[in-house]
Amino acid sequence: MSGKIEYISGPVVKAELPGARLYELVFVGEIKLFGEVVRIQGEKAFIQVYEDTTGLKPGEPVERTGEPLSAWLGPTIIGKIYDGVQRPLRNIEEISKNPFIARGIGYDKAPPLDLKAEFDFKPQSSPERRCIPETCSAQSKRRS
Repeated sequence: MSGKIEYISGPVVKAELPGARLYELVFVGEIKLFGEVVRIQGEKAFIQVYEDTTGLKPGEPVERTGEPLSAWLGPTIIGKIYDGVQRPLRNIEEISKNPFIARGIGYDKAPPLDLKAEFDFKPQSSPERRCIPETCSAQSKRRS
């Protein structure tokens, strides 16, 4: 599920990317910049890259994810500040040792949510009761 860059024009990259889907999240170049497929013409994909494309070259790889660009939601989102592709700015600064947003830092190094956090979950409903929007709720508390 990969292809190659054909040309770069500012934040837009054209790539030979068979099977690409509209709005699919892709990683562009050797440093894996975040991008999204915004147009498809046959086997060619036009990609909006959400990071600085300086230094990208034709022939570099483009990796498909098979998933749309989307937001991660969960209780640990509260209190964090993110960049445009939902990477926590504090994590990026710690990793890059720089107050500016570094390129190519993926979700593997700066995940949007703390996936190791554990919560106690207490539903405010019973299994027999049918839940419809605005009638069911739950409480959750992060374990220390």
